[in-house]
Amino acid sequence: SMFDSTVCDIYLINEVGELIGRPVLTACVDAYSSMCLGYSIGWVGGVPSLKKLVMNIVEDKKILCSKYGMEIEEEDWINKNLLPHKFITDRGRDYLSENFSQLTDLGIEIINLPPYRPDLKGIVEKFFDLVQSTYKKALGDKGVIFSDFQERGSVDYRLKATLTLEEFEKVIVNCIVHYNKGTVVNIPYELVDKCKPVPNEIFNYMMKD
Repeated sequence: SMFDSTVCDIYLINEVGELIGRPVLTACVDAYSSMCLGYSIGWVGGVPSLKKLVMNIVEDKKILCSKYGMEIEEEDWINKNLLPHKFITDRGRDYLSENFSQLTDLGIEIINLPPYRPDLKGIVEKFFDLVQSTYKKALGDKGVIFSDFQERGSVDYRLKATLTLEEFEKVIVNCIVHYNKGTVVNIPYELVDKCKPVPNEIFNYMMKD
């Protein structure tokens, strides 16, 4: 499974309305099915985000979604209590200095790719692109950053920030559920005519074997 982080194109505030900044989204995407297995969101990346990511991957997603007022079916996001055998990333410098004995004790191998190899991490980058484009459409006037960011005469999106990190996380969870259930992906050849070409259907079929 691939994992990576990105700085979200939105400014957020705290509970008293003070501008905080742009959150970091870290996600793990299964390379075979393209399904998002888990995420973490916060103000920093690196090791803290990876630890939160691992905890989220094994979390019961029905309970997670219900916390944010969403009801999903078990098959919409079934990977509770399941950890990938391998984490693949090109962010080795962010993690190599830390002790990952706890992860290796769980049987997880972390593989560090050469940097700047987009062909090896296109699945997770596509996930980020689709999630960001989804919430940008819904939150266009709430601190979202568009392509004219920092151009002369452009809007100062920091002044439009209205969401807290917790409120934005609810949006992100919605986007992930939508991605897993509704994104058409390249289906593995051996699964043609056996399941729908969407991430959760491919993942669910794979887990039956």
